[in-house]
Amino acid sequence: MSDTLVDGIAFRVAAGPTLGSGTLTLVHGKDLLARFDLVTGRQTGTVRLLPPRGQEPLNTLQAAVFSPKGDRVAVVAENRLTVHDTATGRALMSATLARTPTALAFSPDGGLLAVAGQLERVEPTQYGRLGLWRVADGVRLSASDVFSADMSGPGTVDGGAVAFSGDGRTLAVTTGRGVRLLGLADPRHPVVRDAYTADMSAGATALEFSADGTVLAVVVHRGVTLFATDDGATLAKFPHEIGGSWWGVGFTADGTRLISASAASVIRSWDVSRWRDPAAARLCERIGGPVTRADWNALVPARFPFRKLCA
Repeated sequence: MSDTLVDGIAFRVAAGPTLGSGTLTLVHGKDLLARFDLVTGRQTGTVRLLPPRGQEPLNTLQAAVFSPKGDRVAVVAENRLTVHDTATGRALMSATLARTPTALAFSPDGGLLAVAGQLERVEPTQYGRLGLWRVADGVRLSASDVFSADMSGPGTVDGGAVAFSGDGRTLAVTTGRGVRLLGLADPRHPVVRDAYTADMSAGATALEFSADGTVLAVVVHRGVTLFATDDGATLAKFPHEIGGSWWGVGFTADGTRLISASAASVIRSWDVSRWRDPAAARLCERIGGPVTRADWNALVPARFPFRKLCA
């Protein structure tokens, strides 16, 4: 988990050459990036996020997210979306939205920015949609309206979280009643791939794919739910015994543990090793032996490439 969002504040840790060394970059205040040395704890510098030419300075930020490499940061101030170079603070792109969005996410290569929430008016009493922007030139590639309260037609994005899979081919977005997965073979035309029904009435605050893309973790008010991405099966639920808002979630690199963080500075960790590859486990159990290519083609959706299993 390289960054998290807590009450509009985002941070990113860049590891150094030795254990425990590195830099913490923090978005705080109205328009500042602050850098700290992890060994000494001392602040080493600040960068001011500059507004696009001809625009007013940024107001208090409601949301922020760093790109995977840490060279870009996307921020939302009221209904203004901007992306900045973290070294200079210079604005690289800007967009004005009808309402403040609820979630931001960079693609793994940093080339796309997904924005979900109340972006523009769909009907007189309905806002929503998902927007995808190309960061390099600020061009909006798509305005998808494939979300609704019943998850079956045009409408609104009711949830508060969005995340890319590790390969950048899938985008997960929460709605009021579950999660939708969008295929991004052509980012200009996201395609609804799957819909998982779940109680999200309290609002989802974070999403995270496992490194291999087989498991999706969703943070809601009462805990974390794990879904299998191949069929949407609920794998496990981990309750939060401590109240308050839980905002961050992430898998360890080997996929064996799940970490979540709260606005009250509480960190929780769970052993999720038994769910590292749920699709493979179910397939092996069903066939009862090595999986052949014919078995795979007959039982596994075509978007998943063949793998040797259960040998």
